Amino acid sequence: MLSLTARYLGRGNGQDLGDEKGESMNKAELVASVAKSANTSKVNAEKAVNGVFANMVRAMKEGGKVSLLGFGTFTVVKRIEKKGRNPQTGRDIIIPAHKAVKFKPGRTLYRRVQKLKR
Repeated sequence: MLSLTARYLGRGNGQDLGDEKGESMNKAELVASVAKSANTSKVNAEKAVNGVFANMVRAMKEGGKVSLLGFGTFTVVKRIEKKGRNPQTGRDIIIPAHKAVKFKPGRTLYRRVQKLKR
């Protein structure tokens, strides 16, 4: 399991995110990590994680952006209608216009990821 805590900013001596190549973290692991870092129960940590996600979604639905200093910025972008191809059948399809979430990593996160062992 990876440890995703405030340490990704280099504020500690603990294990950093992504020490092992190809690993990922699911929500349950994130909640467990937050609970351990905050020295609280998993129930309280899950409420906190869900609250953060809910507020991020609300802000983006209202057309805003979510900026987390050192981590990155989430914004909503509009995608125009375009032609595509169904890879299974090879037939042309129309991909309708839609909104998508765009993430731009912050400088601190970017630099930390670049220092990972490969």
